[in-house]
Amino acid sequence: MELPISLPFQKLPTNKPNPKQGIGLLSWSKDSQYLFTRNDSMPTVLWKWNSQYLKLVAILVQKEAICAMARDPTAPRLVLCTGSSHLYMWTPLGAYCVSIQLPQLSIMDLK
Repeated sequence: MELPISLPFQKLPTNKPNPKQGIGLLSWSKDSQYLFTRNDSMPTVLWKWNSQYLKLVAILVQKEAICAMARDPTAPRLVLCTGSSHLYMWTPLGAYCVSIQLPQLSIMDLK
């Protein structure tokens, strides 16, 4: 990957009152060391922050907008969905994707 990279950005609609803006999703890691955020202006980008040092640790860029995210209460794992039939998972060791083979499946929320 060549640096610097460009992150996908959506301009706020000027013809709509009260457009979505700011942090639309956030989740803490199990140990509260990390905060994961998604800005509504960059719906495909997940930001990972270290809360102890108040610094950005990583940026995860998806091809589709992140609809929801949920923390695994038993392990240091974060799960993302984008409205597709895939679940995207992040752990301290890396990220991976799980494809669920069901026709017409669209995962929009996580509980």
